Amino acid sequence: MLEDVRTVVAPLLTITEKSGIVSYNLDLCDITGVPILKYILQEVLRCYTNANVTGQVVEDTVIEDRFLLKKGIFVFMPHRSFHFNPKSWGPTVDEFRARRFLETKHPRGAFLGFGGGQGLCPGRFFAQNQIL
Repeated sequence: MLEDVRTVVAPLLTITEKSGIVSYNLDLCDITGVPILKYILQEVLRCYTNANVTGQVVEDTVIEDRFLLKKGIFVFMPHRSFHFNPKSWGPTVDEFRARRFLETKHPRGAFLGFGGGQGLCPGRFFAQNQIL
């Protein structure tokens, strides 16, 4: 993967030498257009995020005829329960595979790297660009 990244980033890199000192300058304006970097970021967020989905129950709800969720309580669901679901990600769910976002389409709601629904991060594009 490192060689793939180096190959696609190389055209954005300017190398200069002055007085025996080599400088590497990367054009950050174009870095967000490098898909492999986006996929690596998504896989990092899938594997290593500690965030939770939080919601408030709006009416008494029974789940699986066993669990009563009372109106007004808060429910917290770790992203890990979505990000490591073998039904969504297949048998390689426990492996770090950045290309999974390129190779397969994941079900809606299986990836919550920047939240989802009403909790979707409004600064996700800014954050992603800064990270890349």
